[in-house]
Amino acid sequence: MTSGPSESTSENGTVRHAQWLSPSGNDYVRLSLAPVANANLGEAAEAYVQARYAELVNLEGIDDATSPSGTLRRSYRAVGSPVVADGQIDMFFQLQAGTLVVLSSPVPTAPATRWVPTFQATTGHAAGAATA
Repeated sequence: MTSGPSESTSENGTVRHAQWLSPSGNDYVRLSLAPVANANLGEAAEAYVQARYAELVNLEGIDDATSPSGTLRRSYRAVGSPVVADGQIDMFFQLQAGTLVVLSSPVPTAPATRWVPTFQATTGHAAGAATA
């Protein structure tokens, strides 16, 4: 995996990606722009996850939350993938003029105890806290 722009195709068109890789190569953040025909954010997010991750990663839902601005955050546990290290993947979704904007950041299991509380604190969830 390298830093920089890339493209992939979907049934709705070209998905554009930009990712930033840490110097160690263990961490990254990816911004993706995907054209969508569906104006429902939850359905568009689910379709994106299924199209991008279903064959690569066994994802188990952890929780989700919607911010006052309408941004949807979904957190998943990735297990047993040859492509993504076991750990947590947080994805943030917004719909903007027919485009699904996705910011994703995986956190491998090893440093997860260090970063997961920080990520969840920014969304109003304490690490390990149950959500409704």
